[in-house]
Amino acid sequence: MNRRAFLSVLLVQTLGICCYAQSAAPTPASSVWRALASPTMDPAKSAHAENVEIVRDRVHIILTDGTIQFAQPANGVVFGALFHGNGRVQADPPNPIEAQQLFLFTKQPKLDNTLRVFQNYFGPYPYKQIAGGASSPRKQTGVLTKT
Repeated sequence: MNRRAFLSVLLVQTLGICCYAQSAAPTPASSVWRALASPTMDPAKSAHAENVEIVRDRVHIILTDGTIQFAQPANGVVFGALFHGNGRVQADPPNPIEAQQLFLFTKQPKLDNTLRVFQNYFGPYPYKQIAGGASSPRKQTGVLTKT
């Protein structure tokens, strides 16, 4: 009987230690993952966007008039933005096959659509270029004024 009681106590202590170890403080990687999976907007980082053009390869995004708000940083990096307003997205197909498919579905030789809401995720450099007006071989033009 003593042996059974001893093993029961040992088992309870072992399980208690295992459960305690599983509920440890979150690691930096898990907090970054949570920030990326559920982004929240930073109220201190919003601006009025007027005629802002963002060019990435074949895609042109024109934010004609509206408000842009950036996400709170994850691990010190601002990684996303949300735009509400009027704008356009334009893209040239990369090859003749894609051009044929685009025309088949949209009846347009290139993509040219209006946008009202635009959500984008990116690395640190687009944020610095858009928010700070930094010069870059990739084009950003227009005016951002703090709201």
